[in-house]
Amino acid sequence: RERKREGRREREREREATRDFLVMVLSSWAVLAGRARRQQEQQERVQMLLTLDERERQKKKERAEYTELLQEWEKEQQETVLLVRRLHEMERKEREHSAQIISEQSRC
Repeated sequence: RERKREGRREREREREATRDFLVMVLSSWAVLAGRARRQQEQQERVQMLLTLDERERQKKKERAEYTELLQEWEKEQQETVLLVRRLHEMERKEREHSAQIISEQSRC
């Protein structure tokens, strides 16, 4: 009878030890799964930020290109205005010169 009790106690201790071991293993798996999930979420956030950062860099690049094109256009507009002024000045001088020739011819 005493042996039976001792055997039952031994089996109970083994069951408790097995249960404790399983609880420890499952807890460890839960911790690892939680870490893996957090790492995955962090990776996704980092990727999202990198994507947003890349988009922002692309926008800045496009803005810089646009600004450069706009400055070139403005410079060309200024050059066009100067050319038109020169043309008008040349036309005015030509008219004055023609008028002077006609005036000199009419005197003669």
